[in-house]
Amino acid sequence: GPHLLVLNQMRLRGSALPLAAGLVSACPLRPLTLALVAQGDEMRGVELVERGLDGFIAASCGPREFVARVRAMLRRTR
Repeated sequence: GPHLLVLNQMRLRGSALPLAAGLVSACPLRPLTLALVAQGDEMRGVELVERGLDGFIAASCGPREFVARVRAMLRRTR
């Protein structure tokens, strides 16, 4: 199964939480979950983390920052 699920909160009509819960429950080993949130929507990211996701990042970050953060999350699971 996957080690990390990246959910684009900006593309979802509702919350990423039900989708993340369904995807995580379908995987034999619980993958990490990372939400992309709109720049300036820090409170939404904090809410997602407080309700069970593993992390969030502003979607406006550059590709190098995104890859660095994903690698850091995956390093912690090994």
